[in-house]
Amino acid sequence: MFDRLLTLAEQVTPRYHPCPPDTVDLDLDLDLTDALGYFGQDPRGIGQLPRLRTLALHGLHTTVGVGPSPMIVAMAAAEPPPGRITVIPPAAVTAFPNPRPVTAWQGLLRRGRRWGSRPDGV
Repeated sequence: MFDRLLTLAEQVTPRYHPCPPDTVDLDLDLDLTDALGYFGQDPRGIGQLPRLRTLALHGLHTTVGVGPSPMIVAMAAAEPPPGRITVIPPAAVTAFPNPRPVTAWQGLLRRGRRWGSRPDGV
């Protein structure tokens, strides 16, 4: 299934980061910045594209986060139940993480290790 999702990602954007699947979920980070102009969509519309294709072609409900940075996107994707999309506009970035409990940041620790950082900042 992961290979099929990678193929789907390549149909939307050449800029993606495959994250090896773990036992809980499949992670695939897509950079859709250039796709905005190509598909003529706003951020929510372009975020819906891979979500709807995944549902239509593979029957999988996905959660999509849209935002101006990988960290905000990861937090936004962790918010809704499967099948939903959360968009964090740039103007709302400073307010978005503030009311979240520390547990909301746990997914970021896993992603941070993938990006080469550690929770202790070293």
